[in-house]
Amino acid sequence: LPNPFNSTLKIEGTFQSRIYNTYGNKILNEIKFTADEKIGITKIKFKNTGTFLQTNLVNLQLINSKTDRVVSVVDTPVDNAIEFKMTIDVTKPDNGLVVSGETYYIYAYILTPNIGQLKPKIQLDIESVSDISAFDYNDLTRVADITKNNVFPIVGPIITVW
Repeated sequence: LPNPFNSTLKIEGTFQSRIYNTYGNKILNEIKFTADEKIGITKIKFKNTGTFLQTNLVNLQLINSKTDRVVSVVDTPVDNAIEFKMTIDVTKPDNGLVVSGETYYIYAYILTPNIGQLKPKIQLDIESVSDISAFDYNDLTRVADITKNNVFPIVGPIITVW
């Protein structure tokens, strides 16, 4: 079997830009993964290209939209990057991985924004193909080439906080 193999994985943002005028737990993005074959994803890295300070985003969670199962947690961004890592765990649904055919959202606790900044923004983008680690779900030694159906960056919605 070819390794890497050409995958039909398509990554789409489904969350619309919006304004939050309160702080606390909020959805920042939602991503849908579709493919003809079953793909297992072990890493997804988002870059906050907005103006919101990373120190004011905490407890970031990647959650399956259908089951509300938390797949991965990041305490705080590092260099404005949020890297969700999934480790195979056969005791968990989908072996603990993000899988094609599902939609996932990013949930975070937003602290009070910077004083003096006017309406800071959060925008979580997947900047390049290297920000996703995708494999054949049934054989995780087979790397999935996901460039066929995706153009990078995959730009997230603009979340304005004030």
